[in-house]
Amino acid sequence: MHPRTEAGYRYDAAVFEAAIRPNTKIFILSNPHNPTGNVWTEDELRSMGRNLRPPWGFGPGPDHQSLL
Repeated sequence: MHPRTEAGYRYDAAVFEAAIRPNTKIFILSNPHNPTGNVWTEDELRSMGRNLRPPWGFGPGPDHQSLL
């Protein structure tokens, strides 16, 4: 899912929920979003989390280098 221009590059819960299907294996979140620079709000992140089915994990893993 990419932030849509008509939504001002903001999160759209209905679009996100429709994109998550029973066969969805992975969801990668870029924060801040590349290339828009959009930083997701806490409410947006919580909404995304509610739409993901357990079990789910969180990265980065030990072999990931943070750019921050």
